[in-house]
Amino acid sequence: MNRVSILLFVVMIMFVGCGGGIPNVKTSEKFQLKKVALKLTQSNATSVKYHTQEEMETLLNDSLTKMLEEKNLVSSDTSMNDIVINATYKRQLLYKNSLGYPVVSYTIKVEDDSNVITGKIRQDLTIQGGLAMNMKLITGLLKDKKYELAFIEALAESIVEDIEVLHN
Repeated sequence: MNRVSILLFVVMIMFVGCGGGIPNVKTSEKFQLKKVALKLTQSNATSVKYHTQEEMETLLNDSLTKMLEEKNLVSSDTSMNDIVINATYKRQLLYKNSLGYPVVSYTIKVEDDSNVITGKIRQDLTIQGGLAMNMKLITGLLKDKKYELAFIEALAESIVEDIEVLHN
């Protein structure tokens, strides 16, 4: 029994040690936004015209660039570390045509000469709105692609927050 307890304690310590977070890696002063890719999936077919995958990717790229510029974290200098972002956006549809809250995942890679030096992975995050949007969601009134702009902004904010943590 004592041997099992010791083994269990060692395994628990290993998991706690492995969950310590992001390794402390020195990054460049700013980053070069090398690539932003977004894969759009949809829960079912709809007759409402929402943003295409290309439009969503452009919106995300534009939002990220703007937010990173505001925080003085982006540069066109090729000597800076590269940021590569791959995101998935699952459009949820309710009542056949109304938007539900999307489920998003993304990876951020910080590269130095094409070698990944640090990064972050987020999976299956649900982007949610406030009270007014919740009421529209419940009643099935989110039937315009303009609502996806808020979802993309929230996704970009989450990515930028993680980039700030990766920045040393």
